[in-house]
Amino acid sequence: QGKQYYAWQSFRKQWLATHHDIYFSCGICGNPVSREEVTLDHIIPRSFSPELRYDEKNIQPAHYLCNTTKGSKKNVDYIRREFFS
Repeated sequence: QGKQYYAWQSFRKQWLATHHDIYFSCGICGNPVSREEVTLDHIIPRSFSPELRYDEKNIQPAHYLCNTTKGSKKNVDYIRREFFS
């Protein structure tokens, strides 16, 4: 577990270093999220495709609450259930 934690922290630091925005658009709810509050969400959850864990194409900025509420659900499933049911 320790190696994965440090690898993820390194990936997150690198992602933030290459994305200079002060505010991002949350990939889950669409609202602004500040640089200080941003978390990185896996669009396709790690539980579905662990090989995409460090793939930048599978990462989107998100609010902490949106990210934790989504959990290991895929975006489409989460959005349909929360907003269209």
